[in-house]
This record gives sequence, C-alpha cells and structure tokens, in this order.
Amino acid sequence: MFKPVVRKRNPQVNAVVTPIVMEQLLRRAAALGATKSEYASLVIRFWVAQGCPPVNEREQLLLASAASPSPPASGPAAIGK
Repeated sequence: MFKPVVRKRNPQVNAVVTPIVMEQLLRRAAALGATKSEYASLVIRFWVAQGCPPVNEREQLLLASAASPSPPASGPAAIGK
C-alpha cells in the first residue's frame, strides 16, 4: 500500500486547469479577498474535511476494488510450489 511521506511543514501542489476552472477560482478568490492559490487550498481542505470522497467514477471503482478482500490463493502458488 502507498504510504505518503510529507517532509515539509507546508507542502505545495501545482495544477493545470481549464480556463473555465481558472475563471471560477479567480472569481471566488476575489470575493474572499484571497489569491487563487489560497482559494484552491480551501477547496482541497474542504475535500479532505468531507473524508476525501472519490472525485470521479474511475477513482470510485479503484477505491472499491482496493477495499475488497482478495480471494484466497489456490493452486500451486498457494502451497509454495
């Protein structure tokens, strides 16, 4: 299982977004007197506060398959041959 290691106190993330997303980030940030980065950080913190729900169907399927127990091994591999 992936175990992230975060060594910085305030790590940063960069993202490429569509023009429509950028327009919304700028609009919402301006309304709060924040920068686009500060607003994007608020969006990410909100997602974390919601329990980090999957953001699309693909991620939902991946998370569901990772949570499913694996079937017991059978055949030669199960007995070490």
